[in-house]
Amino acid sequence: TPKVDKYCQKINKSFEKYDWGNSFCDKYQWNHVRSSFWGNPIIWHVFGNEEDHKVRPKNTTLILCGVHGDEITPIKFCFDILKDLASNPSLYADNLVVVAPIVNPDSFMRKIPSRTNARGVDVNRNFPTRDWSKNALKLWKTKYKSDARRFPGNKALSEQETIFQVNLI
Repeated sequence: TPKVDKYCQKINKSFEKYDWGNSFCDKYQWNHVRSSFWGNPIIWHVFGNEEDHKVRPKNTTLILCGVHGDEITPIKFCFDILKDLASNPSLYADNLVVVAPIVNPDSFMRKIPSRTNARGVDVNRNFPTRDWSKNALKLWKTKYKSDARRFPGNKALSEQETIFQVNLI
């Protein structure tokens, strides 16, 4: 889609910034159903035959990178994985490999990448665990002394990036 094409251009600019070469983002057929708060597509690519998988379930490997946008190296790693898998179908043979290279695009696309998304939430602490309502905010205030980098959100599953990960899982 034009939105994903434009996003791939942004990714390539980030790759230039870090002197990583070309991401080849535009070479993949991306899935995109959800966008971040700032409107960046949250994309994933599937290697293997999904239709076959619906009839006869296969082993599936899920690779999520860029959950914390300031941890930039895994993002480059994910694009390297995409390139390797595209070049070597035997690596996934009769299985599925799902790669989401930048789960938290708003945090990665900032001038200085951050741990939290555009709304200031650590999306890794926003998952709807059984004890989230009881403990998440309390732990954040006591154990983490209200550290903004670890803010779990005001309620579980409040962030697009977390919803994306839950749906993908």
